[in-house]
Amino acid sequence: MDREDIAIWDVQKKSSSKAVDIISSFITNMKHKLLKDTLIDESNTDIQWVITVPAVWSDKGKQIMSKAAEMAGLSRDKFMLLEEPEAVLKYYQINANTFSTTLPTSYRCIVLHVEDNAINSTIMKVEDDTYTRKTTVFSQYEGVTQAVLNFISDLFGKKVTNHCQKIHPLEYMTLFYNVKMEMKCVKPKTDIKMCIPRVWFEVFDDFRTLSDAHLQYHLQQDVDCKGEERKIKYELFWTYYNNFIQCRLKVIDHILAKESVAGIGVLFLAGDYIEQVFVDALKQQYPEHTILVESVPDEVILMGALMSWNEHFLHSKFK
Repeated sequence: MDREDIAIWDVQKKSSSKAVDIISSFITNMKHKLLKDTLIDESNTDIQWVITVPAVWSDKGKQIMSKAAEMAGLSRDKFMLLEEPEAVLKYYQINANTFSTTLPTSYRCIVLHVEDNAINSTIMKVEDDTYTRKTTVFSQYEGVTQAVLNFISDLFGKKVTNHCQKIHPLEYMTLFYNVKMEMKCVKPKTDIKMCIPRVWFEVFDDFRTLSDAHLQYHLQQDVDCKGEERKIKYELFWTYYNNFIQCRLKVIDHILAKESVAGIGVLFLAGDYIEQVFVDALKQQYPEHTILVESVPDEVILMGALMSWNEHFLHSKFK
């Protein structure tokens, strides 16, 4: 993100706003919610804030984030920007004993931040309590978004999917999000349930109802239709979910095959798309690596950021 004036459109393509304004609005809303939930007076000026940013962001991108934070009412001397890999590393360094792992005082590691359709891989060098970022690579892959798009399109047919996405974008996005959460939280041998928005039940040229769409895609034996509810057999859902797993493993395999990471045997994982099934597959594929992953990996950056701020605060106070 190198331009603060870049236009970002809403889901209905009816209006747009500048990136810096959207980021500022998001920070403002999060700030108000946090203060309200914690019963802290908004006039309190002693609050310190930590904002994490991806390591791949340029200095210009970080400047835009700082500007957005100030626009949201955060004083420049009351917040710090922290790169996500440093927060991840801080968390695992402090909690290594929790994972029955002893880390050396000096070593190189790879921080893998796994997101929807990309993995940020960062090589870090650790010297006692000093962390140095060497390189960061942004690798895209056919992630959960594409897997969900393929699933919905195959389930209802491209004509139905395209029509609903165009005519009923909000309902489509709701269904999309629900399927995405199912894929993110999939449980072995458990069938998937999903409800179809009422507005989708319309007349189409090629079939009378959405249920008929299954027939032309030969999925009727794997999909049980009862009114608005669809019950999808686990085996069918697994074919799409497994593709999602394999895409991530291929990206990580490509990362670990590079000469620049030769000899690095420690992997730290964080991100929103790290399920136990994926972790098990990763450990099975790379048994020689030490792989540390928190039971709630999407909170690692948050917890690491708090630990980094505490250290920063104490260092500033007593130096």
